[in-house]
Amino acid sequence: MLAPFYLLKGKRNKKGEDVKEIVALMLCFLIVGCAAVEPIPAEQKQHIYTANFDTVWSTIIEILTQESCPLKTIEKQSGLIHTDYIPSNT
Repeated sequence: MLAPFYLLKGKRNKKGEDVKEIVALMLCFLIVGCAAVEPIPAEQKQHIYTANFDTVWSTIIEILTQESCPLKTIEKQSGLIHTDYIPSNT
């Protein structure tokens, strides 16, 4: 990667200059790699449905069962459903 710089200068760098160029490139990559990026918005954790609670609850439980989601906690009175870890197929 440094060879084109040598060709442009018309001479070969000394070893000390090679190290300085490599360190400078590494610092550039480090600075660019640590640049701030806009955070990805979190998933929406609340949904509002225009159906009664029992209908929505039974539908959600049915879908989770069909999708083979391992259910750890089901508390209908509080509306809490806690699923277990689902390993990726990839």
